[in-house]
Amino acid sequence: MISACPTTRPSSNSIAPAPATLGWPRPILSPWNVAVLRERHKALAHCLKLIDRKQKLHDLEMLDVGCGNGLFINEMIGMGIDPGRVCGLDLFQDRIDSARSHVPASVTLQRADFLTIRPEAKYNLICLCTTLSSIPEDGARVKFLKHTRQHLKAGGFLLIYDFDRSRSWSKSVFVKPITTDVIATESATRLLWRARVTPSFFLGHRLTRRLPWINPILFWLPPLKTHFVGLFQALKGQVVARATTKLQSQLCHGGDQ
Repeated sequence: MISACPTTRPSSNSIAPAPATLGWPRPILSPWNVAVLRERHKALAHCLKLIDRKQKLHDLEMLDVGCGNGLFINEMIGMGIDPGRVCGLDLFQDRIDSARSHVPASVTLQRADFLTIRPEAKYNLICLCTTLSSIPEDGARVKFLKHTRQHLKAGGFLLIYDFDRSRSWSKSVFVKPITTDVIATESATRLLWRARVTPSFFLGHRLTRRLPWINPILFWLPPLKTHFVGLFQALKGQVVARATTKLQSQLCHGGDQ
């Protein structure tokens, strides 16, 4: 059980994710949205298979930072995560309230600033779904990633879905992509697997409205992908030092990937 993250008052409902829409309400989804969610789901499922080879999914203590409406949590539960071992954090109470109406009653939810949670709370799996790109300052991101590492158990996993620096075409001030090299270094983890996903929303919505038949084609064009799914694993002390030294050397010689 997750003792360091107190629960809100649960409701009695428990909504299982629908296979067709992965738990998302049908009225808010267009065919494009459904295709995007299914592609991401496939990448997430692959990450969980990699984790399951090392640690059984039903034994994992999972934390979702920036859980929003809870539908990402529902998706993870649908793939084998035990809802009684899941904790969701968000800064806004209305999002926590929304999540409570979507996730099983056994899921722990809390309105809190992740940086204020003491490092004694440890998890096997921490999920960041478009969380890092919502932090505009580089220094704040570094602090956030270092704090994230403090909450990972030995050999724990960091699962991230976010914008890809080299593929993001968004001009939103709130979107600031980050490289997997920086994530791995600042969180003291190593990248196990990574895939580009999610074609440009701008192109996808506009083109599929006029040309519905083009929808599957867009998902076969890597240059259009704007996001990534990445799985990282916590490093041990000596490995952390070697990895940090190697990356610093690469950056000094212009080796940033």
